[in-house]
Amino acid sequence: MNKQSASPKVTHLLSNWRWTERSEPVTDLVIAEQQEGADSQLVCGKPSPKARRSTLWECRKKGLEPVTLEMEKHLRIMSATRDVPKLVNVMREHQTDVINCHMPNAHMLGALANRMTGGKHLLVRTSYNANGPDDKWRSRFLLKNATDGLVVISEHARQQAVERFKFPASRIAVIEPGIDLERFNTSMDREQARARFGFGPDDFVIGMASRIQPRRRLDLLLNAAAELRKQIPNLKLFLVGHGDANNVVHAPAERLGISDLLVMPGYIEGDDLVAAYRAMDLLYFPVGGTDQSCRTLREVLACGCPVIGGNVGFIPELVKEGFNGLLVDLDVDQTRDSILALYRNPELRQRMARQAGEDAEKRFRLRHQARQNLALYQRLHAYKALPQPRKRVSKRALALLGFYAYLALSELELF
Repeated sequence: MNKQSASPKVTHLLSNWRWTERSEPVTDLVIAEQQEGADSQLVCGKPSPKARRSTLWECRKKGLEPVTLEMEKHLRIMSATRDVPKLVNVMREHQTDVINCHMPNAHMLGALANRMTGGKHLLVRTSYNANGPDDKWRSRFLLKNATDGLVVISEHARQQAVERFKFPASRIAVIEPGIDLERFNTSMDREQARARFGFGPDDFVIGMASRIQPRRRLDLLLNAAAELRKQIPNLKLFLVGHGDANNVVHAPAERLGISDLLVMPGYIEGDDLVAAYRAMDLLYFPVGGTDQSCRTLREVLACGCPVIGGNVGFIPELVKEGFNGLLVDLDVDQTRDSILALYRNPELRQRMARQAGEDAEKRFRLRHQARQNLALYQRLHAYKALPQPRKRVSKRALALLGFYAYLALSELELF
């Protein structure tokens, strides 16, 4: 830690200017660490003047003023050569102790900046993927040669990091991402939430909240609904999100004769999103999207909604069979039977809904996530204070770094 202060000084790096599935969790973590006494700051990408929504503006709404650099999502040699010296200056002014990198290119930029300052900062990589960091050479090189600690979202991801990267298990922390439980909870009146979207008290509302595209497997729900409409006469399909609705939803629904079941409000946010979750009798979530940590699932569960989830990826980490939902294979028959089972057993649904909300209160508190991160930083500082063996860089890694240096010089037209 910084010798002049007992509180850690943490610089979080987010290599993107867009308000994406990664931006809000990182922003919330920075704020939560500040509330726990840390001097944490966020460095993110600078939006274009015409940007309609950006990390910068959304951070300001939450009361956080980030530092903006180029911070490209993907590696751009010239952008990196401009960003790294600026990042060094930002960290010097802040007197940073810890660099926490939340995306692959942020990891690279953080490692380069740390190297320019003599490697005196702790470098932590936070991975939100179900299987841990990606298996590309850049991740392998940085984890082996430039990373002090690793944060992953599940025990499976921790095991993968140990097996695939030989990263020391003692320097890996399994920390579930938190959510804003002041916003996502069971306090909103359910009947008022249903009325907001035109649902009656007797309607059975199955929700999906995702981008509307083939890979999210809406076809499973549509085909199951076609078989269920006679058994569930008050069935409604509440599809929240935007995308290719004509091809993915409307055309197959018309072919199946279930167009009248559809309620599609499009993309919604804020209180409307909370109301949408509260209006659902259950959420159907067969597969995750680009956010492998499945933030939508955590938000829905916190709102007291049981889930029928696909038995794939990170979903089984969140949906516990018979406790807050059911797990199914990506199969129409299993989807149909699970929906029918919950429809016919309202007491089970109510118990799952209550347990979902109570479990979320225990698991998804941002304060808990922040405290676990701060504990990891402290543990890594103690580890780094010990005598360390000298790391040797492989010839292959040196060759790859030389190739990237050649690309950089090519962009400068020195060849």
